[in-house]
Amino acid sequence: MFNLMRVKLVKGIIASLGLFLFPLSLKSDVEFPLIQAFTVFPFSEKETVEKNQFSLSLHTRYSNVYSLDFEKVGVNDFEMASIGLDFQYGLIDGLTLELYYRYFFIYGGFLDGAIEVFHEFFNLPSARRDHYTLDSVHYFYKDYFQYTDATGTSSPLIFSILKQLEESNNITLYGRLFIGIPLLAKPGFVSDQVSWGLGLMGKGVWKDFCVFSSIHTSFIKAPEWMDAESLKPLLLFFKIQLTYKRFLTGFILKTSPFKFGYFSSNAHQLYVGYKISDKIEIGIVEDLPPLDTTPDMGFYFKYNIL
Repeated sequence: MFNLMRVKLVKGIIASLGLFLFPLSLKSDVEFPLIQAFTVFPFSEKETVEKNQFSLSLHTRYSNVYSLDFEKVGVNDFEMASIGLDFQYGLIDGLTLELYYRYFFIYGGFLDGAIEVFHEFFNLPSARRDHYTLDSVHYFYKDYFQYTDATGTSSPLIFSILKQLEESNNITLYGRLFIGIPLLAKPGFVSDQVSWGLGLMGKGVWKDFCVFSSIHTSFIKAPEWMDAESLKPLLLFFKIQLTYKRFLTGFILKTSPFKFGYFSSNAHQLYVGYKISDKIEIGIVEDLPPLDTTPDMGFYFKYNIL
């Protein structure tokens, strides 16, 4: 028994190391496709760029999603990977045009074994993980859609205007107006409806210490593949981040688009990160209760190309 546990632990450690060697999930939004299907909040702690200047960032994401639905005794279980581009161009000083796009897909993945070993080693609840095939796709919502194979799609194009509103001493305020234009419609992944929203951000810098906070709201409409009566007309996204030198930590809250049912809970996440350089940042994201509209775990890698 001891040798078996040791073998499982070694396998778990090896698989867990793979998490850190693979560039993973961006901290700017909650990586749950059913929640992101209606609107996306890709915005991080961006600032305006000077007139005729531009910036380009590459984001790679990877998340393990496991959400047990006690109402149907079913489970959403898969892993999600994506790559995104974030572009900014200075229209005039203090006013910046932004464009965001990503391609993402779900598949069986490779993390289930490591997570099971972790739960078993620390005597944590398995949440019925042992009832389902490891590293497989189970993605469904009622009778609207069901996926059991790997599949991918494109996100909407997000256009936004970022404006510097006020700057006083060490504090700067920004406002944002954005619109999401769908390139296609796919049940469970992308709505066929345009969404739009507003955001307010604040940043304070004192020597090696920085505080950044933002709140965004997005107004949505029900896609053709979803019952409109079950959806809210808007979503909220809140984030606060503390940075000391190269270390950072933050909290994310995102409301659910659903009025009722299992997926109506808000999403809560904590993250910690480290800025390797001015261009590269890595970190880990952990979900908080109620745990049904967030990934089990996530990691992120961000690279500022220009």
